[in-house]
Amino acid sequence: IPPMSLPVTDISYPQIGATVGSRLNPILNAEIRHNGLDFIVPRGSAVYASADGTVERAMAARKGDGNTVVLAHRGGYRTRYCHLSEIKVKEGQKVHKGQLIGTSGMSGDVFAPHLHYEVLLDGRPLNPANCLFASVSPEEYSNMLYMSIYTKESMD
Repeated sequence: IPPMSLPVTDISYPQIGATVGSRLNPILNAEIRHNGLDFIVPRGSAVYASADGTVERAMAARKGDGNTVVLAHRGGYRTRYCHLSEIKVKEGQKVHKGQLIGTSGMSGDVFAPHLHYEVLLDGRPLNPANCLFASVSPEEYSNMLYMSIYTKESMD
């Protein structure tokens, strides 16, 4: 089973940005491949592990995906949390679902504060929106899915 918990709290469908697919990058003003889901949250919002796992990478960077945490989960799943302002975990650390791993921000190449969140299976990006239904009501999930698919511009 893929990671199924939301990595942020108090989120609703208007705060969902582009998901996996070809999207307009506001920095480059060009269509590029977008491999995650953008959660539009204020800078400094808590970011939580969406499932139990091990911190595979906790990397600070000023370019690209910015400060990033990668968690390895059972079954070949990985989750990536990008553009963090703070990283609260260390590589090799075990984490539990719902544990604070960082805070959202604007590190790297971004247009606005947000959390870029990815779910991968054996290195292949999945649509994270398909993993959220266990965390929200059916109506909210339907709205989130709609927003993620029809948002044509990413935040990064």
